Amino acid sequence: MPVVVIGGGGCGLTAALAAHQAGAEVLVLERDPSTLGTTAMSTGLIPAAGTRQQRERGIEDSPARFARDIVAKARGQTDERMALALARESARTVEWLVDDHAVPLSLVDSFLYPGHGVLRMHGTPNRTGSELMGALSAAVERRGIDVLTDALATELYADTDGTIRGVRLRRPDGSTEDLGCGALVLACCGFAGNRELLAKYIPEILAAT
Repeated sequence: MPVVVIGGGGCGLTAALAAHQAGAEVLVLERDPSTLGTTAMSTGLIPAAGTRQQRERGIEDSPARFARDIVAKARGQTDERMALALARESARTVEWLVDDHAVPLSLVDSFLYPGHGVLRMHGTPNRTGSELMGALSAAVERRGIDVLTDALATELYADTDGTIRGVRLRRPDGSTEDLGCGALVLACCGFAGNRELLAKYIPEILAAT
């Protein structure tokens, strides 16, 4: 049974690469005509602590320091354990993208990104999200990972224990298709467009719109 990744942005394509490299059959579902996501609208910068790119510049950093910066920037409104877990994996992730998938990331040394105590942002040569997405898409293509665009996931199917076993997708012509999966990765914007769910779970965002 394949791993199904819902969302073809930076998070989704990176997850697809990791799952495929681990030996899984992978299918990426993207609702838009191409794999761009919100990543393409950003600067495409990836923070990481303790990378070799930092060490080459003599920059001392650590996951603990990175995690403290995350918590401080979020004004204490984030899970400290989760922040530390992500920080601990950050350097390995950046170096893996560079070494295994030819994503051309280098340390951004022209400015200190707000909220970070040291230089730890890594980006592609032109520092754009579209360039990062282009590199990730090329890596996915080289791996032979299947990407299905114009495919909107509408329903998830789960066992009685809650384990996701399938997904229903809808194509632009209204036709639907059910796919089984051994694992599911949700790498999409979630319910950002649903005002009712925002009001229930993240009212701060709704109030700012």
